[in-house]
Amino acid sequence: MVDLDEVATSDLITSARSNLVKDYIQDGTHKINTLSVDVGGTETITSLRAWSGDTISVAKGGTGKTSVTADSYLKGNGTSALTERTYEEVKTDLSLNNVENTAISTWTGSTNITTLGTIGNGTWNGTDIDVGYIDGSSGTNGQVLTTDGTDASWQDASGGGSSMVFERKIEGDLYTTTLMPIIIPDELNGKEIKEVRLSVASLPTGASIKVDVRKNGTASTDSIFTSDTPIEIGTAQTATNGLYMVACDISGARVGTPNTTIDSARDDLASDDVLWVVIVQCGSTLAGTDLVVGVSIE
Repeated sequence: MVDLDEVATSDLITSARSNLVKDYIQDGTHKINTLSVDVGGTETITSLRAWSGDTISVAKGGTGKTSVTADSYLKGNGTSALTERTYEEVKTDLSLNNVENTAISTWTGSTNITTLGTIGNGTWNGTDIDVGYIDGSSGTNGQVLTTDGTDASWQDASGGGSSMVFERKIEGDLYTTTLMPIIIPDELNGKEIKEVRLSVASLPTGASIKVDVRKNGTASTDSIFTSDTPIEIGTAQTATNGLYMVACDISGARVGTPNTTIDSARDDLASDDVLWVVIVQCGSTLAGTDLVVGVSIE
């Protein structure tokens, strides 16, 4: 055995003793300065010594870095290396850079919401909704919002004290005559004549029944109908519930087929206006029977 103090570079140390390391390397008085061969096998490193060798690469299980900034994160860059990323950069990497760190249970909402889906339930506690947002437009003063079951629209108000239907009736055989006048009450001043409905229990023979509604007189030029043409009830009508019915309004017939429509230039009502219902023809061979006239004002 060669004294370890005399070991030179490239010398080979051999011994048959199994405790060579214990006796000669760990005895505190001798050491080997240079280890020139690889250490293989599955030896376990149990020393708590600090690593002072080269930086361990990512491929070998390390970071490839000599130091890492406090509170930063490491991200693979695709070239077997790691790069540092800050907290904000990591949020961007995860597409969370627009997410605010707020608990949903304490979130009160945002004024930046511009698009919503369907609100299925809940109770409205906000400010009053402007009428312009109900159906996309604003009605005029006095109009009401109505719907046909699909769309909403603004229409002139009707019903209550602002609307009225006047009815006049003659029972039995009809004659060419002037019926009782219809006196328009003051609360209907400024309203419009919207509809006239006629019905008879039986049709005349030889000629149709013709009925006119005139405003403020009995001359034909006072008629509320277009071209001063009366409504005609004749053989073109079909009996409904035993009555032959026709109707006339500003947009055309609602029941039956009238021969005329209301003149929009004559449908307005003013103070002291009076309507007269006039039979101008009731048949030439046999008169019809039981005439009913209804005038709707809104």
